[in-house]
Amino acid sequence: NVSLHPKGVSVYPVTRRIPAQLIADMRTAAYAGVQATMQTLFSQSGLGVTLQCPADLLIEDAGGRRTGLLNGSRVNEIPGAEIRSIGLMETYRLPRGGNYRLRVMGQDAGAASLSLRSAAASNRLDLAAYTNLPLTAGCRWEGSIDGNGALGGMADGSGAGIRKPD
Repeated sequence: NVSLHPKGVSVYPVTRRIPAQLIADMRTAAYAGVQATMQTLFSQSGLGVTLQCPADLLIEDAGGRRTGLLNGSRVNEIPGAEIRSIGLMETYRLPRGGNYRLRVMGQDAGAASLSLRSAAASNRLDLAAYTNLPLTAGCRWEGSIDGNGALGGMADGSGAGIRKPD
C-alpha cells in the first residue's frame, strides 16, 4: 500500500500468506515441466547451437557445406540441419557426429552469448556456453565443435588468444 502525505510518500509492507498446498502444487508443476523439457532434449539426439546478440552465425561442416547467415542471407546446405530465429536469438540444430567450424560475425557493438547443447543417447546432456563475447561491427570470433559434440575454444579475429567456455 502506498499513501500520499503532505510531507511525502509512505510505504507500508504488504504481507501475504501462501498456503502450503499451493507451494507443493507449484513445485510439482515445475518438476513436471523440467522433466518434460529434459525428455524433449534427450529425444533430439543431436547438437543445438544458440546465439543471442547483434551478430550472425555461420556453421561449416567438414565438407564445406554451410548453415547460418552469410552476408545477411540465410543458407542451409548441411543435410539435416535446422535454423530457427526469434528476434536476436538464432537456434541451430545440427546432425551429431560431424566436425563443425563456427564463425560469429559482429553486426553491431554489444556482447554475444553462444551456447551448445549436446544430447547423447545415454541420457546425458552436455552444455557449454560463452557469455559476453565482446562485439563490434565487422569483428569475428571462430571456434569448432568436434565429432563428440565438444565445443572448442573461441578465438577472436585479432589473434589475442583463445577463450574457453564459461
